Amino acid sequence: MKLTRLLSGLQPVRQCTSTRLATLLAMLTLVLSGCGGGGSGGSSEPPPASGGGGTPSAQTLFPLVDRAFWVYSIAGTEARVRVLGQQTTTSGPAWAIELDTAGAKETAYYRTTASAAVELNSLSADPTTRVLGDHDLIRFPPEPEATWVNHRIRFHPLADFDGNGVADSGLWESQTTVIGWESVTTPAGAFARALLVRTVDTQTPTELDRSAELRITVTSDSWYVEHVGLVRNVTTATGPGGNGRIESLLTAYRVGDARSDRDAPQIAAQSPAPGTLARTAIVQVTFDEPMDPDAANLAQALVLLGPDGQPVPATARWTGDRSIQLEPGQALVSGRHRVEVRDTLADVFGNRLAAPTEWTFDIDALGPQPTAFLPGDGATAVTLTPTLEIRFDEPFDAASVTADTLQLVSPFGPVAATVEVLPQALRLVPTQALDFGARHEVQLAAGLRDALGNAGTEARWSFTTDGGRFALPRPLADGSGHLQMRAIDLDVDGRLDLLTATISPRDASVVDLLWWPGQGDGTFATPQRIPSEPGCQPASFDVGDVDGDGLQDLLIADNRCAPHWSRRTGPVTFEPAGSIGTGRRYLARGIRLAEDSGRLGLLALQDYDVWLHRQASPGTFTEARHPALNAPGVRDMRVADLDGDGLDDWLVARAEGADVAGGCCTLEVWTQSPPGLLAATSRLRIPLGLFPTVLTVADVDGDGRPDLLLGGRDAEQRNRVAILRNRGTLLFDPPRWVDVPEALVALGVGRFNADGQRDLLTVHGNTYSLAVHLADGSGAFLPPEVYRSTAFATMTPDALTIADFNGDGFDDVAAFGLVWIQRGRVDPFGGRRSAR
Repeated sequence: MKLTRLLSGLQPVRQCTSTRLATLLAMLTLVLSGCGGGGSGGSSEPPPASGGGGTPSAQTLFPLVDRAFWVYSIAGTEARVRVLGQQTTTSGPAWAIELDTAGAKETAYYRTTASAAVELNSLSADPTTRVLGDHDLIRFPPEPEATWVNHRIRFHPLADFDGNGVADSGLWESQTTVIGWESVTTPAGAFARALLVRTVDTQTPTELDRSAELRITVTSDSWYVEHVGLVRNVTTATGPGGNGRIESLLTAYRVGDARSDRDAPQIAAQSPAPGTLARTAIVQVTFDEPMDPDAANLAQALVLLGPDGQPVPATARWTGDRSIQLEPGQALVSGRHRVEVRDTLADVFGNRLAAPTEWTFDIDALGPQPTAFLPGDGATAVTLTPTLEIRFDEPFDAASVTADTLQLVSPFGPVAATVEVLPQALRLVPTQALDFGARHEVQLAAGLRDALGNAGTEARWSFTTDGGRFALPRPLADGSGHLQMRAIDLDVDGRLDLLTATISPRDASVVDLLWWPGQGDGTFATPQRIPSEPGCQPASFDVGDVDGDGLQDLLIADNRCAPHWSRRTGPVTFEPAGSIGTGRRYLARGIRLAEDSGRLGLLALQDYDVWLHRQASPGTFTEARHPALNAPGVRDMRVADLDGDGLDDWLVARAEGADVAGGCCTLEVWTQSPPGLLAATSRLRIPLGLFPTVLTVADVDGDGRPDLLLGGRDAEQRNRVAILRNRGTLLFDPPRWVDVPEALVALGVGRFNADGQRDLLTVHGNTYSLAVHLADGSGAFLPPEVYRSTAFATMTPDALTIADFNGDGFDDVAAFGLVWIQRGRVDPFGGRRSAR
């Protein structure tokens, strides 16, 4: 027997109360239950008394067969004993028996021979038990009053029996006696013939620190039934601390074909329940009694079939002795699933299910899925004030809608909008008008949940807004931007071309002069590079006949080199013609001087100093820093005939400081009136009510005289344009003010509808946008239509060109390296094509 826990329970004898003794007996009984466990083939009912049916043997009274088990009730605690099988040990072949008491498991080893059922204490993991040695539980044939000694040993210091803190030694005696045959009744059945065997263990400690002798006696009565094994055990203990008794009774067993239960197991619970809807599932089947985990191949006994009727890869395992759990190896797809429970499953008694069972449940593994987008994905010409809507295939939890659930994004960033929750739909309403001709994307974030908690995945759809009066802009070419653009029919084919000073896409420090041949439809062929002085970096150019040969040449200001010019040598060919001065310049304006016989000269800007490069003879230049023209704060300059005398005049916008209210800023007009050569006496100064950033000259009112337009910030930091109408003989009206959306980088005048009036175009660098201000017929302008681009390219005041690139009679725009072509339609009143 296992006596380790017996000894530990008996340590302090002086304090061994009846409660403590009962606990000791309970532990001892668990061990004895394990020792008595066993089983073999027998009848299917509790076997009757053997009577004259033959002499009992170790194989019948102590039956050990594979998969045999017994269940005992010991003082309200259930103990399970099962045969693990035969094993090869150091003592030879032996049967391994497992005792499981409330999850605490032990293993003991036994051997049956013709003469005895032997407990192999020598194989115990406990050193104290090994000292006891192997002993016979029952000897055969079992004759009443047969007695044998199991052991008589002296134990060396083992436990502190007298409570003095020192382990004591003593004598341990054990003797077994066959009492005889009796009838026994247990929860597992009534047995008419059971062999009672009594084992008495006596422990007598010696060398105690007291005068009285201490003796502890434990008596264990065990009843064995043929073909069943141990069915009952009563253990009593006596000692100075008191007396105790505990009983173990067989409640269930299976030994071969003999069993205490022949009822088929029933399914007590199913999960998911039949007919339910779930987002995912781990299938679980629970039975009404303990099941045999080895009765069937679990992977074949419990099967999950998907909506396609095919088995779902899954792992089946027992969770406890009554439940099987089937965990899918992959996420379950939406649809109807079927669980099949095969009748190969059996309870611990070997009783199989009465019939196969199956049930179905539905899986909704997906969150709300979009079914429709309004406007549709890829829609074009969508209004600038749309109501956007996304519809779903199922209701969703409104609480899962957050500020990030649905967003509208334009090429320029997120668009402010409000979200409305509708039954099975979300509505998105922008709080501002959308951009013309822009691709917008509606983004649905993951996380919108249905009633089961399934989170929907992200979704996106896009649409393009109405382009307004322009078709979608076309890029000229990849690059970092253009420093200057000029529309000109360079090859004289009747189609406008473009000349550009373009920052190279390969190296931002390189600027190329390019000629873009116009195709007549608003597109341009592959550009051709115009040669210039080696190692130079053109910053600005002007076009004119320098050498008087009737061909348009180029005057070039340069960031690295002195001003130079390129001679036109053929219809579309140029060659560098040399420098026309010293020192770098960054702004070039061609001017024809009467004193030089109308030959083309150059006004160039360097560090706010104005240099005049005169052409004394064809192709030969002189330069001078013109004192009369110089003053600090030159912001921009232009050349035009303002007084109608046929001679070029010079305009310069100055800002001497930043105090607009204090009169920092002026517009100066220099004419070639006698005595000529831009004399100081010919200067007109016009105070400005804004800090100028851009200056241009254009006929705003259509009277044939160039008007003055300046853009900048006023004293209140408003971005504005001042329009000074030219009344002739250098008389200008007070400025008319036009508010613009943001800081200006360029401005111009063109015809952008069919009313015959000239409209204002402003260009804004912060948002890379154009703003069209339509003339209202009274000299004022309507609120702007803003057209933003995604070019994000360099822009300068000279990089804006307004011209009719496709020959339809309406102005188009080139800016930011893009070309906006005005869209036309039939005018029902005049039969003309007109811009919108």
